Amino acid sequence: MLRWRMMFRLFFAGTFLISFGLCQISEGQAIGIISAKLAQNSQVSPPRSIDFPALEDNFTRIPPDVSGAVGPNHLVIALNSQIRVQDKNGNVLRTYSSLESFWQPLIQLNPGALVDPRILYDSSQDRWILISIDQNEGAFFLLAISKSGDPTGDYWRYKFQVDIPGSLLKGDYPNIGFSDTLLAITMNIFSPPGETPPGDTFRLSRVFAFKKLPLYSGTNQSPTVFNDKDHFSLVPVQPASSSPTLYLISEEFPIIDLSSETANHLRILNLIDNTNGINLDTTQPAIPVSPDWTRFARKDDNGFAPQLDPQNHLIWTGDSRIRNAVYRNGHIWCVHMIIPPSIPKHTAIQWFELDTMGNILQHGFIDDATGAHFPAYPSIAVNRNV
Repeated sequence: MLRWRMMFRLFFAGTFLISFGLCQISEGQAIGIISAKLAQNSQVSPPRSIDFPALEDNFTRIPPDVSGAVGPNHLVIALNSQIRVQDKNGNVLRTYSSLESFWQPLIQLNPGALVDPRILYDSSQDRWILISIDQNEGAFFLLAISKSGDPTGDYWRYKFQVDIPGSLLKGDYPNIGFSDTLLAITMNIFSPPGETPPGDTFRLSRVFAFKKLPLYSGTNQSPTVFNDKDHFSLVPVQPASSSPTLYLISEEFPIIDLSSETANHLRILNLIDNTNGINLDTTQPAIPVSPDWTRFARKDDNGFAPQLDPQNHLIWTGDSRIRNAVYRNGHIWCVHMIIPPSIPKHTAIQWFELDTMGNILQHGFIDDATGAHFPAYPSIAVNRNV
């Protein structure tokens, strides 16, 4: 039987918090993961005020594609298999037994066709935002907006096509973002299986932009669509404070060759709402970063990260796409996993604080240079004291 151990760790640096999964070689080894460069300014993570189970994986959908969001009074967790709403004491207030049960009547009852749920809470309007990819009848994405700040209540539900009618292109890895006036959904677009060039080939990143407030009141609208063939996995920057611009961020590498193994740049794009409509500004220069990083370990290497398994099965840690980004008080904070140039080969977490023009204000790592621990799938949160 394949056995693995994934640990969850928090790193607290006074005004921001990074969380990540951690693969380790053996249980007896110490968890010493903060690099010397970062540790000199670090603080011990604050103790948990409360600890309770959220939504367990029922192992009916692989991978589970976990997403969650927190509001003033609620925690909402969405998996490929289920959705759950809890209060902040851990009491279960509502559980949807499947994604299909949440999205009816927008969908055909084809179990397993709904994937990639994402959930966000918009504190400026006291609304919950949920999306999923619907792989029925070609490809669609589904968007739900709560009608109030109560995530157990009613939702406005919308359905949009990923591509033109009849197209077999499919969407993957969707993300949600919003500004003061806009809501955007980004995703990677791939060719279908069996197509030439080979199926599951990356074609482009696509941005679906909406006026936010009409959606929040139940008014459907056609999105403004932008295609970007130069970037992979554009991630909207989540506003933790008011922002008139919706920023998108991505790592920068030769997109013409998605198999490119190294990168050393980031790029910020600006989604702007003005009197001329919604516009995507892609003219901002790339942001050089040193040192270079390796983007991924190849799947044909039978995984990469170690685990507690006598048969020595290894864990695929994914690639170095930006995992999430936050806008707070005029600055952008983002985080991703990388494979640093040091030996032995291992993963590390790289994080940034940037201004909106792309200047790097802070740049750090969470790294066990001994290669005993492999952090992956990070996220970053920033409080108001930056």
